[in-house]
Amino acid sequence: MSDNSRNGVQSFRNLINNPLLLSIAVVLIGVIGLITYAIIPNPYTLIYPIALICGGLVFLTYFITAGDSNVWHKRANINLDYRIVIILYFFIVSVLLATYYVNSPGRSLSVHAATLLLYVFTIMVILATKSKLSIIFVIISGLVHRATIYYSSSLYIGNDVFLHNQTAKLISSSGHLQPHITNRYFTSPLYHISVAAGDQVLGTSIRHSSFLLNVVPYIVVSALVVYLVTLLIINHQIAQIASLLFLSADFAIERSIQPASTTMGAIFFTTTILFLIIYISEKDNRYLLLLIFSYFATLLSHQLSAFILFVFVISYWVSTYFHEYRSTKGLKMVCSILFVTSILHLLISSVESGMSFFDILFLRWISHFSRATSSDGFTVPADADAFILGSSSLNNIHVIGSGILLAGAIFGALLILTTIDDNRETFAVGGATAIMLALAMSGPLVGLRILIPWRWFPFIYVPLAILAAPAFFYLIKSTIEYGKLGTMVKVCLLIGLIGPYIMLMGGNFAGAYDDPVFDSAPAAESYGISDREEYIFSHIGEFGETQHPILADARASRVLHHYYGVDAETVRMTHSNPNSISDRNQHDLFLNREYTQSKQAIYQLRTDKGTNRVHGVIPIGEVNENRKSLVYSDGHNEVVGIR
Repeated sequence: MSDNSRNGVQSFRNLINNPLLLSIAVVLIGVIGLITYAIIPNPYTLIYPIALICGGLVFLTYFITAGDSNVWHKRANINLDYRIVIILYFFIVSVLLATYYVNSPGRSLSVHAATLLLYVFTIMVILATKSKLSIIFVIISGLVHRATIYYSSSLYIGNDVFLHNQTAKLISSSGHLQPHITNRYFTSPLYHISVAAGDQVLGTSIRHSSFLLNVVPYIVVSALVVYLVTLLIINHQIAQIASLLFLSADFAIERSIQPASTTMGAIFFTTTILFLIIYISEKDNRYLLLLIFSYFATLLSHQLSAFILFVFVISYWVSTYFHEYRSTKGLKMVCSILFVTSILHLLISSVESGMSFFDILFLRWISHFSRATSSDGFTVPADADAFILGSSSLNNIHVIGSGILLAGAIFGALLILTTIDDNRETFAVGGATAIMLALAMSGPLVGLRILIPWRWFPFIYVPLAILAAPAFFYLIKSTIEYGKLGTMVKVCLLIGLIGPYIMLMGGNFAGAYDDPVFDSAPAAESYGISDREEYIFSHIGEFGETQHPILADARASRVLHHYYGVDAETVRMTHSNPNSISDRNQHDLFLNREYTQSKQAIYQLRTDKGTNRVHGVIPIGEVNENRKSLVYSDGHNEVVGIR
């Protein structure tokens, strides 16, 4: 390396190791992000830059006013008898379950309000007790929250969950892996095998088995890993807050209530991170073996999860190098082992077509890059009451919760770098998080979505929650210990501090995946299935083999196909021509459920630019009446014949 290059690297290292300069750089990046928003209007390109600016400015305020550098040495205490707080906590749990039972199926606003109170009282338990066992209350809150969502729907919530669990059901009923071999996920069999085995051993349904063997472990393992990693950096009270921030985050909720291969991949993602950090710290080869085993389990669970994990490990290595200006031998060995393992698995594994995952990823990248650089991209006509799928069809309120977490992570990371001398783990985790966010967010800015950005968020939230916890702790401690405040005032201030985060995360398009509270945006889809919808789905399933595919909105067609084995397809319609819903000179059946008349419904729109999926009302009412005939109706949902 030349002297100029060495000096450049050293200058960059000095910049990123100086919290003050780093905070200024973060603010400048946020300003550049706002310029990007002017070019590409999007809730993420608006809220995330603002989060960067806020996180940096809050730290600058702390730095300039010479904030308390001994903040971590004392617990935050709300001065309440912990026994009373624990009794009130379980009372809230009882109220939540009773409210849920009375208002089921589905989750009413009262259930959401009780869930908000549950998390607030969980924070109060953390502040009122001195025990490390308070993490148990965080886990209980996460489990109760997930259970109320998971069982609020008459069927599974989500998309891929139907395919994955149907495969597990076939494995369980047949007693062999043949159903999985013909599945496109056969290179990632752990989820399907575990659910099928659970169905046999536990004697429950596939749905219950999936909850017990995937949803519950996801909550318990991820909460404990976030707790343990944060504990390595600071103290147990902040570690408990970190676990709560993660479990109440929108994409962590969304990922857990639709168990699939990704869910199991996320479980092993967290354990691998834990073993990585402990191994680098302790240099104990037992943790290296656990790390390799955990990473291999991730590969066998979900390949995209393994790819994201590999990116994290490489990013952790790069960040450590710039922090210490040297690369530890242990990290070099870990990266080498994971790289060889990943390449072998990607090259050897293949799907029905005979192509490896590596081949598919490369071909998709070429395809997405071609579309991104093409001037003939799909656009929705100005006069169409339709919206392109993606984050552009969200409102800002759906991203504010995530923005709060990001701003907290920035402030928290800078706070630790300033006040704690041994901050290697914090710097490495923060650097890895920044690189992962940059990769996940930069692709969509130029039209590339090959890495499925939203799939990254449940993974990125793990380090974000770890880094944000010190910021939340600092704000909570500073607020409740300001002056001589009464207990009720402290409680109200606590609700004001943590409540907006819980509400915004738990009520948006991902946090309330079953039925969003904030439902004005086209992309705020409802994945929950009512009893009436389940009945009409099963009724269609009894039709047997039909002459032509059943037409339905995109979500319903997937349920019919993967769960009931019905030949169903998504409605295609030419712009401004509702009669084109069925223009094949044949008799079609259309499932007109209530949801198809909402702007969140999805169908395929044909224009002179091509065909693409969009959100919008499916205008079945505008089809010529002489072409329609009512086949079945329950007063809310109907099957319409179109000829």
